[in-house]
Amino acid sequence: MCLSVLLLPVSVRGQTQNLAYQAPYSWSPAPNYPACTEENDIRQLTDGYRLGDSRGFVKDEMVGWSISAGSHVLLTIDLGQRSEIDEVVISTRHAADAEVLPPSVVVATSHNGNSFVWAAAHDSRWYRENPRAGSKKVDLHIALESRRVGRWVHLIFTTNEDFLFVDEIEVMGWPTAAGAVDSTLTASSMASSATISETATF
Repeated sequence: MCLSVLLLPVSVRGQTQNLAYQAPYSWSPAPNYPACTEENDIRQLTDGYRLGDSRGFVKDEMVGWSISAGSHVLLTIDLGQRSEIDEVVISTRHAADAEVLPPSVVVATSHNGNSFVWAAAHDSRWYRENPRAGSKKVDLHIALESRRVGRWVHLIFTTNEDFLFVDEIEVMGWPTAAGAVDSTLTASSMASSATISETATF
């Protein structure tokens, strides 16, 4: 008896990868928390290194801001190529006894670095009503409501206390062919990063 098996080609998408690994980024304002502000801050948020679950926000590997509650910190990551973006993961800290709370975050994406489209938001005000003793590492997993194709990821952090600490930022997704177009982008949906920042209220 002869048994034949027909193998049909199957398109299998691999697991998401961290598109932001070692990617350059810019910020406004610059970090200013004295105990951890140093020249390597400009590389540490995408270096792939995560601190453990400790009072890590006083270590050099953490990037920190001393800034009044309700303020915005803007950060734009250049992925280096068009990519399909699925999720943003932000490693931050929660230490209620030290008035350190995770930020609320708006995520926007861009294909040209100038015009951005709103992609997702995460409201972290829950932590204010649910304090935790000691310092805990908190990973904010922010899934985009619909996958975006873009090269730049714009993050608008809104502080929930007078401090902001970020350890690592990952942008999870897949590299995309150079000719791919984000069908969700329309003239009415795009705005400058400044305009999106002005509407980032929680």
